[in-house]
Amino acid sequence: MGGYNDGRDQATTTVRGVDGSFIPGYGYHVTKTHNLTSDNTDLFTVTGKNMITLLIGEITTIVATTTTYAMRVKTSNEAIFPATTITTDADNTMYMFGGDNTVVLNNAGTPITKVAFLDGAGPLTPIVVGLASGADTIESDTSGAGTGVVVWKLWYLPLESGASIVAA
Repeated sequence: MGGYNDGRDQATTTVRGVDGSFIPGYGYHVTKTHNLTSDNTDLFTVTGKNMITLLIGEITTIVATTTTYAMRVKTSNEAIFPATTITTDADNTMYMFGGDNTVVLNNAGTPITKVAFLDGAGPLTPIVVGLASGADTIESDTSGAGTGVVVWKLWYLPLESGASIVAA
């Protein structure tokens, strides 16, 4: 029988774990809610090297006064994605990060469908974040505090022993 690197037996593992926290191919799942009344908030704590396989956001409370939203690695100031215009984005507006840290999430416009994607709509490309055997933080970078709530859902695969990503 084949197995996973974390000791689980592949033959007895379902496609989605009982708690929904692991999906083969995407990895472990972590969620962080960002109330936009706070600016530049720590979102995720990264321990060791990890590969982000999927990152999506959803507006759960309408955005009114915050105009742009970006995400970056706090210690190195490296962009995860650049400033995306979110002014007046309504409940259920969704964003998906495609892996290119130079492309905004929704092409600076309101999505026609519920899923906003990037200009050119290419395939998803995973990115590697974190420090070998160290810790790092992913934070928001907004144009300023305002109103609205974004729920971020991130899936990742650890690339070294003890690596993880958790909500900050």
